[in-house]
Order: sequence, then structure tokens, then C-alpha cells
Amino acid sequence: MGSESFLSDNSRKQAESKFSVKRKAKLGKLEDYLSIQKIMHLMFPVTPDRPKRSSGDYKVWRKENFENLSYRKGFKKDLIKACAEDKLKYEGNIKGWKYSGENPFPLAGVGKKRPNRGSRFICRSSDCSIHKDEFKRFYQAEKKWPLDSALPSCGDLAKWYDNKNMPRINKNQKRNNGFESWMREKNPCLKEMSWDEIHKELKERDSQLWGHGFDGWKKQQSYYKGKPGKRKG
Repeated sequence: MGSESFLSDNSRKQAESKFSVKRKAKLGKLEDYLSIQKIMHLMFPVTPDRPKRSSGDYKVWRKENFENLSYRKGFKKDLIKACAEDKLKYEGNIKGWKYSGENPFPLAGVGKKRPNRGSRFICRSSDCSIHKDEFKRFYQAEKKWPLDSALPSCGDLAKWYDNKNMPRINKNQKRNNGFESWMREKNPCLKEMSWDEIHKELKERDSQLWGHGFDGWKKQQSYYKGKPGKRKG
């Protein structure tokens, strides 16, 4: 039992309401309604801790953050469009809204306080919130469910749900699909490549999918039985 147990329920909830969405996800305290902005941040996280430029991890860190920032924009645009077309139920005004005092949409995001305007707030489309069951329903209809909590790109958002009861996608099946797609597009001569060279190309193609777990996938795959790290020939 942590020291927070000494707080009253109201005091604890008030304190936790100020936590970042990433921290809430880690603690398993995400609300049933999340704003489009928060969903976007959980789906495509950006890592603030920058490795040293001299390390080999720097290029991977920079590429992953750049990619996720780009994906965020597209994902947010898709959600807003689905809400505007009444394909996705939401709380708020998809065109944005302003208020002073109490938010007219208490389940939506609070927005940003307008400078020098006292208690007046301005909310954007991305402050509209979506219930987790509605989010699930929408992506089930789109044939894009379940979330794969094994992947970094979905790990935080997957905590919005009860992962124990949530079916898991076989992550190595995704790598198989990615490998086959790379083979079709590049038509590489595998016999002339080492495992290190194959891994490098796959990671450059999709750093989130191939940035980790390659060795485990390599042991179970049936595409190529070359000697790891050595040229065949």
C-alpha cells in the first residue's frame, strides 16, 4: 500500500487528474473518455530522452520520433473526419468551442486557457473525447482490431482496455507480413546477405516493427536459414 492511500478519495482523484496521460496509462488509471489529442499521444508516443549523437541509438530515436509525429497528424485528421461524418460518436463540438466557467461538455477536454481572459477557454476539434467502447467499435468495423499491446506504437493505448481479456495479435505474424512485403518490393538476393544486413534493411523500412524482437522472429521464421552474421556463398 503506497502513501497515497492516506488521501481521501476526492483528494487522490484530484491529484491524479493532474497526471500526464502517459503516467495515467502506466498506472492503469485512464478515464473511459479520452480526448482525440490524448488518444493520438498514446497511439504514437514521442520519446523526449535523446541519446548521445555519437551513439548508434541516436539515428533510430530521431527517425522514430519523426515518423510518430507525422503519423500523429494523419491519425488525428482521420479521427476528426470520422466524428464529423457521424461515423464515430464523441463528446464536444467537432468544429471547436469556447466557454468560460464550466465546460458545456464535461466529458470532453478542457482546452486551453485564453491569455488575459480570466477563466475563458478555447477548445479545438481534437479536444472532443471518445469513449473507449466507441473507439473499439469503430476500429472493429474498420477491421483494425485488436490493438497489439506487444508493439510500442500501441502499448500505451492498449492499457485503455483490460489487456487480460483482450485477444493478442501474434507480433511475429506482423513481422512475417512485413518481411514478405519487403521481399516483394526489393526482391533481394538473400543468399548474398548476412542476417545483420537483412536486419538493417528491415529496420530502416519499419523501425517500430523491427527495432526489437528480430532475434526471436529469426529463430521461428522459415524464409531463410542462413548463418547469422556471416555471408553465405
